[in-house]
Amino acid sequence: MERAQSNLDALREGNTPNVAIGTSPASAPSLVPDAILYFLEKHPKAQVSLQENTMNVLLERLQLGQLDVVVGRVDNYQPSQALHSEMLFREPMQVVARPGHPLATRTGLSWDDLYQYDWLLWPPATPIRNRLDTALSNAGRKPLPCRIESSSLMANLWLMQNSDMLSVASGRVAEHFHGRGLLQRLDFELEAEGSIGMCWRDEPHIEGAVLDLLESLREAARMPIRKPSQRPAERSGNDAVIT
Repeated sequence: MERAQSNLDALREGNTPNVAIGTSPASAPSLVPDAILYFLEKHPKAQVSLQENTMNVLLERLQLGQLDVVVGRVDNYQPSQALHSEMLFREPMQVVARPGHPLATRTGLSWDDLYQYDWLLWPPATPIRNRLDTALSNAGRKPLPCRIESSSLMANLWLMQNSDMLSVASGRVAEHFHGRGLLQRLDFELEAEGSIGMCWRDEPHIEGAVLDLLESLREAARMPIRKPSQRPAERSGNDAVIT
């Protein structure tokens, strides 16, 4: 209510509203930034605040009124009387490595191949780690040789690029970094997938800016990954130009 009242006061004074978004690393590289650009096309003078953290921290801030919308993995999300939730898409998880990794050009990789290298994993109890652990259990495998546990997307990217460690990423994150030559998707079918969704507070009146932000997130989720230097308005599902 505090954020809603602040925006109502801003509108009465003739100022533009501001929105606060929380994102987990799974939606940070492309989905949320694209949605912000769509939102700013509708509200050119709006102010946007973006925070990245784990979903449990972000959902707590959402319920406290510090955020308007939270976007990220909703695999472990437990329905709340105080929140609305909506799944945006489901996607497979993929094994990734640095470009030029010894496994990068090999096909038909097996679990035995992957166990030959150290792994960089997300911390226990995070949705992506839970999905990986389930895949290992279903395959009858022991824990992976984990060298580093980290929830920092940028640190993970640097570590991956400067070592032979392997890791897992959501489909869109893997595609985003693969398309920019930063990571390589390995030829291994990991039987695991996750859900990306968004949450917002259940309030009697949801301000228009937040509704527009929700629609911008839906629009970004429908679109393919943006190519480097390609503006969001230059792409659509059928490559038509949006005017």
